[in-house]
Amino acid sequence: MVQILSNMIRPVVWSLLLAILVGTISTLSSISLMGLSAWLIASAALQPPLYVLSLAIVGVRFCGVMRAVFRYLERYFTHKVGFSLFTSFRVFVLTKIIKALPFKQQTENGDAFDLIVNAVDNLRDSFLRFFLPPIITTISVFILSIWFFIYSFFGWAMECIVIRKQLGYWENRGFAKLPFCVIYGFGVFIAFHIFAPIEGNYTALYVAGAICATIFEYMTARLMQKLFGEVWWNYDHLRFNYKGIICLQSTLGWGLLAVLIFSVFNKMVERVVFSMDMRVTTVLSIVLVISYVVDFSYHFTKRIANKKMESVVAQASSAGSLQRFFHR
Repeated sequence: MVQILSNMIRPVVWSLLLAILVGTISTLSSISLMGLSAWLIASAALQPPLYVLSLAIVGVRFCGVMRAVFRYLERYFTHKVGFSLFTSFRVFVLTKIIKALPFKQQTENGDAFDLIVNAVDNLRDSFLRFFLPPIITTISVFILSIWFFIYSFFGWAMECIVIRKQLGYWENRGFAKLPFCVIYGFGVFIAFHIFAPIEGNYTALYVAGAICATIFEYMTARLMQKLFGEVWWNYDHLRFNYKGIICLQSTLGWGLLAVLIFSVFNKMVERVVFSMDMRVTTVLSIVLVISYVVDFSYHFTKRIANKKMESVVAQASSAGSLQRFFHR
């Protein structure tokens, strides 16, 4: 049964994951709206200057709009996926029943067939609301986990090869010890939703892939600078670069990579993932997720602790220098 459901969700797997994503954003917007509203009301009671409350006021408006927009998108995608899956399920059930029952012996008025169709249709609400969501979500998460880590691994391998060519030695390009660059997994996942309408137009796909990947690379670099005070790549040695974090050569390469992923690579990955036995997919996805979460958490906390220690040492060194200056 699980294998049958896995085959049914194959055409809508990206829409299903998009529904989960927008649902999560909608929930987070609701939580943020409640928190910001409570803080705004409590702070306004103290009658501070308006500029103190201005950011919270904008935040409340923003979260309110986000909650409404993403709630609508969640309902749209969940209903789209749900009715599509129910249609596939109804066709599957009726096909099995037709093969099993001796319809040639029935009368020509089709009463038996009508009864079966109505019985299957009566399952719609319970099927869509109670039975389908937990099973499909679980299967989709397992499948997408394998998908995600395949792209993360190939992104890691690509970066290792490029660095080997540039520096002359091998270097682990993952954040932690495991051979994954999850930025590529997230990047491909986002790209499949953004570029789905133009996946057959390779010229538009190249241009959009080059621009969006460069923006994503820039935002990632800024986030890394904020968290760790450094960026793990440097384009200073290349022409037409901006602060060493983006450059023209990488932008052109991202466009080519987008075309290759949509035209060739994803079809191969799709065949591999959906040809795997569901039990193997489940076990492998659980092992990969748990292993990476543990590995990432350990190295992330270690890097944050090192950054704080460096900050403390720098402050202590600065204070010592000032003390020696005044003692003179």
